[in-house]
Amino acid sequence: ILYRKSIENSLTKSEEKYRKIFENVQDIFYQTDLSGIITSISPSIERYSEYTPEEVIGRKITDFYLDPRVREKLLVEVNKKGEVVDFEIILVTKSGKLISCSVNTHFLFDDSKNIIGLEGSLRDITERKSHEEKILKLSWAIEQSPISVIITDTKGKIEYINPRFTETSGYTYDEVIGQSPNLLKSGLTQSEVYKDLW
Repeated sequence: ILYRKSIENSLTKSEEKYRKIFENVQDIFYQTDLSGIITSISPSIERYSEYTPEEVIGRKITDFYLDPRVREKLLVEVNKKGEVVDFEIILVTKSGKLISCSVNTHFLFDDSKNIIGLEGSLRDITERKSHEEKILKLSWAIEQSPISVIITDTKGKIEYINPRFTETSGYTYDEVIGQSPNLLKSGLTQSEVYKDLW
């Protein structure tokens, strides 16, 4: 009896520990059945979507997708590989706000190894997507710039040139990358100018 009670105590402590992790984790953990009905979801859903777990469990996961057809693409990928890593979707919050999410998911099996659903995690990547868009815009601005742009590392080795540079200088990308800007020296500029520049 003492041994059984000791095991029961250990199980209770273990369950309590994992319940606390589940309740406090930042990502959203979820499980669905094969038809896409949400059977389990972590409390973190409320932080991102404004829905409580009780409002979400029992509903189709596609009820929260901006475009429900995206789930079909996700399922095709899961069927191919057995899992999906960093699959992007857009969810709609209770107040109608759109959030970009990265999904990691895999099949859920019963004791007989039959597929009974999916389980995985969602991570809010809205801020990351916003930064990526800004970087893309800056990249396009540099690529399309009417002036020559050269980027070097801290030792002065050329890491990047834009198309305008190749048009102006006549050098190709491969001829310049890894070189020093010294290759542009004409011999007509005084060395003090370069010192001031550096």
